[in-house]
Amino acid sequence: MKDRVHIIRDAMATLAVALAIALATPSAADPAAFVERFTGAWSGGGMVMEDGMARPQRVSCRLEGREGPASFTMAGRCRAMVVFSRAIAANVSYDPATGQFRGTYEGSRAGTAQLEGEQQGDALQLSVVWPRPVHGDPRGRMTIVPQGDDGLRIVVEHPFAPTADGQTIRSADLVLTRQ
Repeated sequence: MKDRVHIIRDAMATLAVALAIALATPSAADPAAFVERFTGAWSGGGMVMEDGMARPQRVSCRLEGREGPASFTMAGRCRAMVVFSRAIAANVSYDPATGQFRGTYEGSRAGTAQLEGEQQGDALQLSVVWPRPVHGDPRGRMTIVPQGDDGLRIVVEHPFAPTADGQTIRSADLVLTRQ
């Protein structure tokens, strides 16, 4: 009986800590406040695979984030040694009436993509629609996940155009840190 009491007490303590962390994260509770996370100067990098490339290229990126009324813009440039240098930008607005985030993403040779989605926990899940196919399909998915107080991970995937072995194509996987 004594062990059962300790297990229940430990489980309750763990639950209390998890709840405190969730409540202390303002972006998880307030989507309009979520846009504040994107302000400032950002740098970092990761992997990018342009349409038609055999494998991803390592890139370094510098972006500037600006907040507007229930919106944010992140714009800058990513470079891969001598392979390419590309301007990128995301302009996203939050509509409190629908609970949806909508906007545009620039950076692909396919042209400006339309973004639409919602906040799920502390992540922003956006569908991406390019004006022409990228990696075999005009649709994709962008996930933006905060990494601590001053970091972001941005992943762009193409779930509707899997590879021959059934894997999802990942055209971008970037980790940025606020400077």
